Amino acid sequence: MHSITDIAKEMYPDLVICSLDAIKYDQQLIQDTIDSWKQNNCQVLIYSLDNFTNDRPHIENIKSQYEKFAFTTPGVHKEDNHISNVDYLTRFSCGQTQPVIDHEQGKKHDFVFLVGKLHPHRMHLLESLAKKNVLDKTLLSLRNPGHAYDDLLPKHSALPEEYEWPEIKEIGDFQAGWHSGDSPMAIAFNKNIGKVHPKLYTDTAYSIVSETNVDTDINYITEKTWTPIMAEHLLIGHGNRGNNYFLEQLGFVMLNDYIPNYDESNHNTVADICENLMHESFTSVYEHTKKQRKHNREHAMDEMYWTNYHSQQLKSYLG
Repeated sequence: MHSITDIAKEMYPDLVICSLDAIKYDQQLIQDTIDSWKQNNCQVLIYSLDNFTNDRPHIENIKSQYEKFAFTTPGVHKEDNHISNVDYLTRFSCGQTQPVIDHEQGKKHDFVFLVGKLHPHRMHLLESLAKKNVLDKTLLSLRNPGHAYDDLLPKHSALPEEYEWPEIKEIGDFQAGWHSGDSPMAIAFNKNIGKVHPKLYTDTAYSIVSETNVDTDINYITEKTWTPIMAEHLLIGHGNRGNNYFLEQLGFVMLNDYIPNYDESNHNTVADICENLMHESFTSVYEHTKKQRKHNREHAMDEMYWTNYHSQQLKSYLG
């Protein structure tokens, strides 16, 4: 397993690499860091792995004060000084042993949807899925403390114990939104991020993946997408428009007779695709997509390919 920053350190020993998470919670530290760059007139690579909705103001602040920097995120941006990475794949999924899931046996659930933080775009998708009765056939992990759409959605839906990681079961069912990386939930989650839970993906047919944001000017891909690919699941993605196109540019095959080209940011369209899949034979769908799903897993597992990808991305900007 590796990060694009590991490759950058090897290729450019004099490059200053700054993890935005390490400074962004202290405004004085941010300013002191920028001032030190100015004083040393150094080339800087800023590493941003968090939801870019949170990191965008910090990047804009740096841009207003300093020019000799590039920033790297897990996806695509239009800015000339952006460098793409797939760190949620290479840091957490590929390069480690992943189980091969048996998809020949019957499925207990049509879908699995691990919601995570209840962002507004995810609430809209949940509403659309509920109205089409998709959630009735979904293994759902959801915390809905404000009880949004209380006529349609539960306040709390935990995974049954057999589908949860032991470390998370020890402290209760999953709850997103921790405020510290050393909190018990954060430690339990980070120990298993990117890993395929064998029973979870054996007993379900399709992954509903609602990515971190639906911002219109970027693409952003996390472990929510990579983990079902590793499990040879068929996934229906909800997120930035063009995410599937970005993944296909990376060499994956995302579309087929059951998942057409669509606007991934449109929650109603995503729900329509899920509803259509409910009326298809799982066996037929999986037979039809067998080569595609196997290719995607093998491609995702090819760490040497992604090492070269990161090298090329760095060279395209830093030379």
